[in-house]
Amino acid sequence: MKRMCSYRRFNQICDKEEINALFALHAITEIQGQRIANDEDRALLNKAHIILTLKRPEEVTYLRRVYGLGLHVISVFSPEEDRVAFLKQKQHLRKDKAKELVKNDENDSESGGQRTGAAFHLADLFIDIADRRGVPWEQQIDRYLELLFSHPFRTPTRDEQAMFMAFGASLRSAQLGRQVGAAITNTHGDLIAIGCNDVPSPGGGQYWEGSVGDKRDHVLGVDSNDQEKRRIYTELLNLLPQEIADNPKVKNAFKKSSLFGITEFGRAVHAEMEALSSCARRGISTQDVILYTTTFPCHQEL
Repeated sequence: MKRMCSYRRFNQICDKEEINALFALHAITEIQGQRIANDEDRALLNKAHIILTLKRPEEVTYLRRVYGLGLHVISVFSPEEDRVAFLKQKQHLRKDKAKELVKNDENDSESGGQRTGAAFHLADLFIDIADRRGVPWEQQIDRYLELLFSHPFRTPTRDEQAMFMAFGASLRSAQLGRQVGAAITNTHGDLIAIGCNDVPSPGGGQYWEGSVGDKRDHVLGVDSNDQEKRRIYTELLNLLPQEIADNPKVKNAFKKSSLFGITEFGRAVHAEMEALSSCARRGISTQDVILYTTTFPCHQEL
């Protein structure tokens, strides 16, 4: 199943119906229709359906609500210059039009627009189509399917084991936004330190569950970063003429801006920073180590 109309037309339909998961609803209806039509053929009831492509986080969320663990989302990555080159060569677009299309695909400013950038990280498997690690994408998918169906001799790679430890570290976080974990390993794959995004504790480290004088955000009941973003948002609206500030499209445009991606005002230390600080507190060198995080590292650490 794939989208059959232009992305702008589809954006308009989503905006009109006020349902950003419209494509997911259509896919669910199609799948259910096929199952009903082939109710007597048990083999067809167990076949997999491939959906191309999910463009909004709401689509992924809705499909997960319906299919649960039966849904497997694969995100495919290629550098922006490769995507632009593909559109120029295969779709015969001018370079400026190709760049515009790539930008709109990632985060469309239109109401009801596509936001692949926000949906990308919700996947179960991430494939680097550029093959920069020397592993063809076909092998990456084969390995995922073998793990999915419990192949007896497929054990974790160093990267997979380290990401598992980073994910485990994220479970310690109680941040109100999202929970992030980080793990640092040496060149042999040995674990050196872990960290999560949460409020630091006086004297070093972070609060543990049951710590005396716990001052984490969920205990205080407010996320200081969200609080500051709302203050800036209100301040910007107040600077506009009233008739413009009251326009829902203007408010929606502000909410889609980079303002709401700011993380500088939070009290929580980032997971990567906590893992590095843990090494510093124990006098462990971080030369030639590898740091793994469950989300893309924040720009302070790059």
